Amino acid sequence: MKRILLIHAFSFFCLVLFPNTDISLLIREIKEEESNKEYYVKMKYRKVDSLRNVLLDKQYANNLHVQFDIYQDLFNEFRSFVYDSAFNYAVKAQKIAYKLNDDQKISLSKLNFGFILISSGLFKEAFDTLETLQSSVLPDTLLKDYYLLMGRAHLDLICYHSNWYYTAKYDKIKNRYIDSTVNVYHSDSNRYLYYYSIRFIENGAIRTAQTTLEELIHGHKMDDHLYAMASSSLAYVYQRAGETDKAISMLAEAVKADIRSSTKETMAALTLAELLYEEGYPKDAYFLIKLAMDDALFYNSNLRKKQISAILPIIEENRLITTENQKRLFIRYSLATTILAILVVIFLFITFKQLRQLVSAKRNISEINNKLMESNKIKDEYIGYYFNSNSEYIDRIEKFKKTILRKLLAGRINDIEMVINNINPYKEREDLFTGFDKVFLRLFPDFVEQFNALLKSEERIIINENEYLTTDLRIFALIRLGINDHRKISRILGYSLSTIYNYKTKLKKKALVLPDKFEEEVMKIKPV
Repeated sequence: MKRILLIHAFSFFCLVLFPNTDISLLIREIKEEESNKEYYVKMKYRKVDSLRNVLLDKQYANNLHVQFDIYQDLFNEFRSFVYDSAFNYAVKAQKIAYKLNDDQKISLSKLNFGFILISSGLFKEAFDTLETLQSSVLPDTLLKDYYLLMGRAHLDLICYHSNWYYTAKYDKIKNRYIDSTVNVYHSDSNRYLYYYSIRFIENGAIRTAQTTLEELIHGHKMDDHLYAMASSSLAYVYQRAGETDKAISMLAEAVKADIRSSTKETMAALTLAELLYEEGYPKDAYFLIKLAMDDALFYNSNLRKKQISAILPIIEENRLITTENQKRLFIRYSLATTILAILVVIFLFITFKQLRQLVSAKRNISEINNKLMESNKIKDEYIGYYFNSNSEYIDRIEKFKKTILRKLLAGRINDIEMVINNINPYKEREDLFTGFDKVFLRLFPDFVEQFNALLKSEERIIINENEYLTTDLRIFALIRLGINDHRKISRILGYSLSTIYNYKTKLKKKALVLPDKFEEEVMKIKPV
C-alpha cells in the first residue's frame, strides 16, 4: 500500500509541476498496465475461487448465514467485473435472505439487485426494487448504499435522457441523494471526502471541489477503485476549469487504476477516448475506445455497449480520414522530389486505392449489436495489415528515392535504369494477394470448406499445397467482405470486367443452389 501511495503522490506532483501532457507517454503507460491485465484478472479469479471453496466445505452445507455471506462476497467481487455472475450471486443471496426471513439481509439483497439493474440500464426494474426499501428503517451501513444507488440511478437517467424537463427533475433528486450520502459517512473517511467533493461539483463550487479531491488523492491511502473514481472526478473538475492537459492526465490515472482493480464496469477509458478525439488524437482515441469496448463486452452490460457503440464509428471514421490525409501528403512530397519516383508513387496510389476499397466495405459499422463484433474484427485485421504493408512501402520508397538522388548526384545515370528495372510489379501484386489471403483466412478459416459445400461434389475447388486462395475464391472473398462492384473487383485483382463475369458465371453454374441465390449463401459464411 505504501508503494501505491508513493506512485500516486509522484503522479500528482508531476501533474502539478509539469502540466503539459505528453499524450504518447500516457498512452504508453496505459498500454504497459494493460499488458498485465491478464495477471490482474487471474488474481481476481483466485480470490473468487477461494470463496467458492468455502461453499464446498461440508461443515457449511447447512449454515445459511455463512452461505449468504459468501454469496454476498462473491457478488461484491463480480459487481463491477462480470455482470452475469454478479446477477447470479445476487439471486442466490436473495433466496437465502428470504429463507432466513432476515429483514437486513433482504434489504441488502435488494440493494444488490438495484446496483446490477442500474448497471445494465434497466432503470424501471431498478426503481421498482429500490422503492420497496424504507430508508427510515435501514441501518447506516445499508443507508449509504441506498443513497448512492438512488443518486447514481438519477445521474444515469440524466445521461440517458435528452429531454430538458426530465433531466432538470432528475438533477434535483440526484442532488438530494448526494447530500444524504455525505451526511451518512463519517467525516474523516475517504468516502466522505469524495462525496463531499461531488456535492461541491453539483453546487457549482468547482475550485473547492478541486481542492478537496487533490487533498484526497495526494494525502490519503485509497484502494484502486476509489482512486479511479476520485481521479475521474478530478479530471471532470479540470475539464470544467479549462485545464484540459490536467484532465487528460487524471483520466489516464483512472484508466490505469481500473485495469489494476479489474474494474470492467467503468467509463474512464470511454471519457478519455472522447477527450483525446476532441483534442485531435484519433489514433490514441481509437486505442482507448477499443479498450472501453473490450471491458464492456467482458462485463456484458448492454448499456455500456450502446454508449460506446455511439462514439466508436465517429472515432473510427476520423482515424481513417487522418490516415488517408497523411498518405496524400506523402504522395505530393514524392511527386515534388523527383520525377523518377512517379512510377513508384503511381503504384503506391493504386495500393492506396485498393485499401480504400477494402476499408470502405468495412466503414459501415453494423447498427445492430449482434453484428458489431464481426465488423470490428474484420476492420481491425485488414487495417492492421494494410497499415503495416503501407509502412513497408513507405520505407522502400524512401530508400528508392535516396538511391536515385545519390546516383544523380554522382552522375551515374545508367545505374538509375538498373534500379528502376529491379521493381517487379507482378511480384508486388502477388505479395499483396498472399497477404490478403492470409488475413482473410484468419477471419474465415472455414471459408474454402463452406464455399465448396455450395458446389456440386465433382466441381469443388482444390487448393494446391503452396496456395491460399484461387482466383475464383478470391473474387468471392471480396464479395463476402462487402465489395460487390465488379469494376472495383476487377481493379483490385487486375482482371478485366469480362474476366470477372466469366469466373462468377462459371462458378454459379456449378452451384447446388440457384444462380441468383449463390452470392446470398456466400454472405452467410460466418467468421470465427
